[in-house]
Amino acid sequence: MRRSGFTLIELMVVVAIIGLLSAIAVPNFQKFQCRAKKTEGKNGLGLIAKAEEAYRAENDVYAFGPEAQQLIGALITGKRYYNFQVNDLSVGPEPGFLATGTGIVTTDVSGDTMSIDTFFRFTQVTTDVCQ
Repeated sequence: MRRSGFTLIELMVVVAIIGLLSAIAVPNFQKFQCRAKKTEGKNGLGLIAKAEEAYRAENDVYAFGPEAQQLIGALITGKRYYNFQVNDLSVGPEPGFLATGTGIVTTDVSGDTMSIDTFFRFTQVTTDVCQ
């Protein structure tokens, strides 16, 4: 009498191999997701800086306060991983701005802070949160 199928040992070996592969793959996938969210934050800051320059070309001043929040709301739609704000960085008669993105607490980029200024200089304020 010949039976076809898998023995319990063979099935357990396959389950163990799948467990090992997932133990390696899941942390790498989470790092990849975190880095993608950080890139989204950097791109958001770049968009805000370009929009501020366009706003200044039309109005001779940069947008701050409610105008800046309205600008940010129009630019960045969908799920957000960063809260963005624009601050006045004027020096004397020369106007300027500093746009800052701070990681939202409930996400894996929590505690991450980055900024971009009038001259499009990007600054990473915190260390890499995607360890």
